[in-house]
Amino acid sequence: MFEIIPFDPGSDLIAGNYDELPLWSSYFGRHILDRAEYRKGMNVLDIGCGTGYPLIELAMRLGQSSHLTGVDMWKAAIDRIRKKIEFGAITNVTLLQNDYLLEDFPENSFDLIVSNNGINNIPDQEQVIRKISRELKHGGSFIFTFNLPETMYEFYTLLREVMESAGENEGLRLLDEHIHFKRKNTEFYLTILKNAEFELISADYDKFSYHFADAESLFSHSFIRLAFLPSWIGLLPGNGMRKYLEQVTALMNEGGIVTLTVPFVCIKCKKKEN
Repeated sequence: MFEIIPFDPGSDLIAGNYDELPLWSSYFGRHILDRAEYRKGMNVLDIGCGTGYPLIELAMRLGQSSHLTGVDMWKAAIDRIRKKIEFGAITNVTLLQNDYLLEDFPENSFDLIVSNNGINNIPDQEQVIRKISRELKHGGSFIFTFNLPETMYEFYTLLREVMESAGENEGLRLLDEHIHFKRKNTEFYLTILKNAEFELISADYDKFSYHFADAESLFSHSFIRLAFLPSWIGLLPGNGMRKYLEQVTALMNEGGIVTLTVPFVCIKCKKKEN
């Protein structure tokens, strides 16, 4: 107790753990942290735990009497969490590198299950939520976040305009499919939660924005290049999408500062009592 972590400016471990949190995850995850219960002896599951947010923060806040399990298919991310566990001398976390749907947890075993913008990346959300319902204790909480179909509407509005002008009907169809697959609306989740015997506690809307000096800055941003640009370019074969993105770039630059708005929802619900 009260054991400090000495600051070593040459330590990759310290620098790596200090600079750990992308802007994207932080906005969503703080809502989970604000709505979670904090009591001793909890058994907690984080689905799609990524590089460990909010898993590690919850583990430290809940303390040694609680146990947390993080599940993710991404090996490098799990390895990253292990470094954070080492850095923080955290002993109440188990990590599983696997598809959550392939994990066989006992029924009624978790007090709290969370997913920070995670279950929306699984193809069958209904199957996932039914599984969560089986594994959550009666009266236990399920808290999760997801971004909405209107995410980055400023970009998608312009992209649709240039594709419509070019008569790119197939590309527009694929674009709509891509958005629907990744981003369901709130009503979709509320319906499947009700069918899975969950009782809604809250569904809170929020949003944040990315601001860029110009469109070139947007498309050069590392997170855009990693998480969004591959899907945009991959909608059409070859270089089919690049010409439309170039037109969008020109249109965005006409307006000066470029803004992308990300609306999202945090749902907290509980499994109905017996």
